This record gives sequence, C-alpha cells and structure tokens, in this order.
Amino acid sequence: MTQRLNTLQFRLLATLTLAFQLLWNAPVTAQDTGSNSDFDYSGASVVLNNASEKIQAEATTTDALRLLRSRLVILRDQASDIVNSEQLEYRRIKAKLGALDPAPAAGESEADIISQRRQELNEQLALVDEPIREARDVLAQVELLIWELDRQLRIRQLDALFTRTVSVVEPGAIQTAIVELSRDDSQFSSDFFSVAKSVEQGRPYGAVRLFLALLFAAGGLAILFRAQPRISDLLNARTENTSGIDKSFWVAIATVSNFAIPLLGALSLALIPISLGLRLRSEIFAGEFFSYVLFLTICGYWMGQTIFAPGAPGRRLVNVTNQEASLAVRLCLSLGALSAMSFTLHVVDDETPLRDETISVLATPVTLVTALLLWLLANLLRPDESQHGHLEDNTEGSFGNQVGSQRYSNLLRLLLRATAIASVLSILTGYVNMAQHVATATVLTIALFGLSLLLFTFVNALIRFIAERVMGQPEPSMPLVSLIVGATVTFLSLPFVALAWGVQVADLQEAWRLIVNGIELNGIRISLNVVASFLAVLFVGVFVTRWVQFSLRVNVLPRTRLDFGSRNALVTGVGYFGITLAGILALSSAGVSMSSIAVIAGALSLGIGFGLQTIVSNFISGIILLFERPIAVGDWIEVSGHSGTVKKISVRSTQLETFDRHEVIIPNQDLIANTVKNLTLSSRVGRLIIPVGVAFNSDLEQTKSILEAAAAGHPEVLEYPAPSALFRGIGESSLDFELRCYLKNVDSILVVQSDLLFRIFADLNAAGIEIPFPRRDVHLTDAAVEKET
Repeated sequence: MTQRLNTLQFRLLATLTLAFQLLWNAPVTAQDTGSNSDFDYSGASVVLNNASEKIQAEATTTDALRLLRSRLVILRDQASDIVNSEQLEYRRIKAKLGALDPAPAAGESEADIISQRRQELNEQLALVDEPIREARDVLAQVELLIWELDRQLRIRQLDALFTRTVSVVEPGAIQTAIVELSRDDSQFSSDFFSVAKSVEQGRPYGAVRLFLALLFAAGGLAILFRAQPRISDLLNARTENTSGIDKSFWVAIATVSNFAIPLLGALSLALIPISLGLRLRSEIFAGEFFSYVLFLTICGYWMGQTIFAPGAPGRRLVNVTNQEASLAVRLCLSLGALSAMSFTLHVVDDETPLRDETISVLATPVTLVTALLLWLLANLLRPDESQHGHLEDNTEGSFGNQVGSQRYSNLLRLLLRATAIASVLSILTGYVNMAQHVATATVLTIALFGLSLLLFTFVNALIRFIAERVMGQPEPSMPLVSLIVGATVTFLSLPFVALAWGVQVADLQEAWRLIVNGIELNGIRISLNVVASFLAVLFVGVFVTRWVQFSLRVNVLPRTRLDFGSRNALVTGVGYFGITLAGILALSSAGVSMSSIAVIAGALSLGIGFGLQTIVSNFISGIILLFERPIAVGDWIEVSGHSGTVKKISVRSTQLETFDRHEVIIPNQDLIANTVKNLTLSSRVGRLIIPVGVAFNSDLEQTKSILEAAAAGHPEVLEYPAPSALFRGIGESSLDFELRCYLKNVDSILVVQSDLLFRIFADLNAAGIEIPFPRRDVHLTDAAVEKET
C-alpha cells in the first residue's frame, strides 16, 4: 500500500488511559518547558520560518509534521506565558498613569513634577509593552501555523481512509497474495526447530527452555479453563445474594476479576514463546507480539462479561436472557480475537511491507467475519416486547438501570448494523483502510459503551446507598440525579470515542485548550472557569435560598401568628428574591458587569413588550397575588365558572382543585382582572340557607320551632348569630320557609346541609306536618251545552 493507517487505532484499547493523561496534562507540560526570561525571539523567528517551509513542502512526512507541531505548541505556550504574566505589570503602570491628573489639552501646561512623572511612566509603559507586542506577534503566527498543520494532518488521514487499493474480487488478487505468502522468511519455525534439536541432542539449555514452556502452558490453561470459571461462578453467586452497597462491592470485585484472572493466564501463555526465544521476524519477538494479541482477546472477553454478565442477571447492564448473554460473551470474545488478527496484519506489514493484493486478501475474511459478528450482536440488543415481562422478573433488583441502558442499547444497535453494512461494502469495493477503520472503531466503541454503562450504574448505586443509609430515603429525592450522572459519564466518554474513530490527540488538546481559555464575546470571556464559577455561585445561592425557605417554613413561621396563606406568600417571596439575587451574583462572578446586565435587560424589554407580554403580565399578577393576598393557598374561590380550593400559586398561574377532584389551571392575570368570589378570605365562617316548604294547613309557629331546633342541635352550627327560620312567602302549593344559620367552617357546608335535611324531614313527619307537592285542579266543561245556553 502507498498509504498506511496509523496503528494507534489498533492499540487504542491498551493506551486509552495514557491518551487521556496526555490530553489532560499536555498544556501544562508544554508550559513547563520554558520561562519568560529564556524566550528567544530570534530563535522563534527561525522556528516559524522553518515551520512555514515544511508545511508548504509536499514531501514532508506525517511524522515530521507531528514533530513540528509539538515544537510549535511549546513556542505558543511560551509566548502565551509572556503575554499573560507581563500584562499585570502593564496594568499596574496604566493604573499609575490614571492616578495622575488628566493630561493637559493643547496649549495648556501642567506642573513640572507631574509632567516628568508622566513621561517616566510612559517610558516604562513602552518598555513593558515591547516584549508583549513581540510575543503577541509570535503567538498569532504560531496559531495560524498550528491551524494549518492540523488541517493538513486531517486531510492526509482522510486521504488514507478514502484511498482505494485492490478488492479481493478483482482478477489476480488472490493469486498474487498466494505467491507472496508462500515465501518463507519467518524465523518462527527455525527457532522452534533449533530448540527441539537441542533437546534431542541432550543439551540442558534446550531442555530447560522446553520445561519452562510446558510449565507456562499448563499454568495458563489451568487459569483460563479451571480457575476463572470457578471464581466467576462464586462471585456471581455473591452478587445475586446481596443487595445495596454490598452488591456494589461484589460487582466491582467480579468486574476486576473477569479481567485480571484471564489476563494472568494470558501472560502465562505469552511467556511460552519468550522462554523458547521464538521470533516471527528478525525484529519481532513472538512473546511481545503474543502479549498484545492475547491482551486484545482478553479485552473482548471482559467486555462481554461486563455488559452481558451471563449467570448473573443482577449485574447485567442490558436487558437480555441468560442464553442470549452467553452467546453475546462468545461474540465479544470473537471480536477481540478478530481485533488481534487485524493487529497481527499491521505488525507484519510494518516489519515487511506487503502488497496491496495480499493486504486485501488477508483483511477481507477478518472484516467479513467481524461484520457478521457485529450484526449478530445487534440482533441480541433488539427490543423484544414479548419478553419484557420475563426479563423484568429475572432482573428484579438488577444492578443496572434497564430503562436507561435500553436507550443506549437502541443507539448501539443502529451503530452495529450500520457498521456491518459499511464494512462489507468498503472491503468488497477495495477501500480496505476504511473497512478496517470502521470495524475496529466500532469494537472500541462497544468497549467504551460497557465502561460508561458500568460507571453509570456504579455511581447510581452509590447515590442510592447514600440516599438509603445517610438521608433515610428509599430513593434519591432529586429526580435529575440520574440524568446528571448520565450526562457527565457521556461527556467524559466523548474524548475516548473520538480517539476510537480517528480523531488525533492534538485535536482534542486544541479543543480542551479552547474550552479552558474560552472565547471573548463583547468584552466577556466565556471559558470553563467562568462557566464553573457561574454554576458554582448559582448552585450555592439556590441551595442557601432553599435552606432559608425550609427553615422559615418548618422552624420560624409556625411559631408566629401568621395564617397559612401569609406564611406561604412569605416563603415564596423569599424564594423569588433569593434566586434573583443568586443569578445576579453568579453573573457578576462570571465577569458580567451590572451595566451589561442593564443593556441586556433593555434589549429584552422590547421583545418582552411584544412577544412575551402575556407571560410577563401573568408573572406580575402572580407577585401581586402573593403580596396583596386577595386569595391564598387553601381558600375556597369561584372564578371563571369554576369553584374549588386554591392548591398552589406559582409564577405564571394558580392551581385550583374542584370538588370533583379536577385540577384547573387559571392564569394569574384572570385572577387580577376578573371578578373573584372568595368564600374564605377573612374567615372560614359561612352561612347556610335551606329552603323548606310545608302544607297550607300547617302550624307556622311549630314549623319555625322545628327548623330552628334542628339547626341549633348541630355541632357545626354557630350559636351566635343564632339560627333563624324565616317565613318567606306563600307559594302556589306551599308555605315557603328558609332556615338560615352560620357554620364554623364553610368547607363542611354540604355535610351540614345533608344532616339538617335528614333531621328536618324526620321532625316534620313526627309532628304531622305535611311537605306538599305541586297540585293542579282541572275543570272540564261541555262547549256545546254552553253554546245552547
């Protein structure tokens, strides 16, 4: 091949931690390489000119460009240090100049001592400003060169990916590969037969080597096929029989053992070729090579055990059956072995470059089998509605979050299927680099998925433990905890996913540098420190506000004579004030001046006046309701055809619960602009009126006494004002009375009305007083008789 992919992607699984450490510490390390006093401006010019020439030269290799970039990064950090450190001295001199009287206008004079002092400070300012200007000039050039270098490196990487070589289906490709592979220039067989010959001749050196090799082989096989299954079954039983923090502990032990024990067995097997002194090529020792191969295979096994956990549904991270979990582990183990084969191909190609036809023939079966395994693995992650009930029964008390992991599983399933299709199409059309890159990156993404999901479940388990043991709650009281943990884990995994898909470490370093240093918008620098400071101050402010509200609601206000509505209004007002103050302090800590806030508020006022006037009107109405208190929480009101109890007064609306247990949301503006009937504004005393009709022949005084006695005997009726029965009129079929009485609590009006009606009906019947019903007398006449008469 004319262009080979960098083997970093195939070693990424073994170097992720190192890459992240380089990403995190690279800016600091570069800054430590020089100081302001050691900065050589003439040397910097030489470096810049040399870098410009190499960037323009097409013959410059990729490794040379990367080395050049590292030098430019050191130079950039040195220049940036000078700009940042000497700006303090520059500002100090400017402050001294500002302390002097304003400079005189043209034609005016000032005191000699002040003029002399002004001249000295200007000279000092020019002296301090000169290295800063030079450093800024160097910094601007370095930034441009680094940007151009990164652009060229990305172009070369993409060219390598999209370069078409030879497809295995092209005529003559397989024959050419067979001819090249038939050459026997490997030293493996000669080294092995050399050891065998020394043993046959009775040489102790060869016998010792062979004995050590057999010992390592027996030990490795015993660890892999005897010790590992037994320890795994034991730990699975532990995780299934425990709960809470104990379960999390044993899950951690099982996760570590699933990697450490097979790795120990793999290392033992890797010592076999080392003890025999075998080499694949002149510069490739078999022991070191097999170490990488076995490590990648063990990583595939550990990935399957971590995600699918056969035999331990309690710590399974995805929703599959035990049979599917066992199949998934075998698929992951096979993917690890195929990654090891791809690694083998690259190692051999680096040592002795192979022809494009040979690379295509060797890579095609590996890629096709990888695509098949990825497709089968995607089928295991499919949502199967028919098994949901069974799976939930099997995973009750599961360590993983089945609902959350299902979302990740859906995305992973789509990725696996898309990768399988893209890999097959790429390898058959001759884009070998693209096929290998996509397949390997997907395998690494699966591994990162398992690690991220494992971290997510561990953190959630820790939060549940804190909630249960420390806070005394069965679940965390904050519903957004899982969402925040998931977002954090996803954010932390993004750099590793980017590395897996070919993003250079330098690109991640530049992105991190941009996040840390920030960008400047209208005089306000937005950076990671600024955002962190803003969020920290805002969080502390909101926390203190909630704590003050809680203290007022629980400890302070119950000891006062304020009613419930007044206490609720005071607590809500404190919340509005505290959150507003926290927002202002957070903006100030982020470097936003009050004048800028005023400008922003003025700009928003125009939009608020046109587009948000209803929302603002409701907000202002809500504040009026809280402080003027025409209604309060718990009041019985009637508004806009609705009658019920006020449950909550929020910023935009008021929640009303009707007597049918329906929730009615009423905009606050309606409560201010419309007529509202509040039955419990000043007190909960209310009047009950019950109309009663009796027959025309009834004793009026006796009826009145019965009605008043019934009301006076009820415990919920007030003695003063005393109940009264009024004779309201003579109806068409009855004598109409009204029983009027005042209740202690108007909320019980329906119950009291029902009780009084029962009592009145019984007392009237006992007294022989009839309750009439409508009566009509119909008189029929003969129209013919009337006409004759």
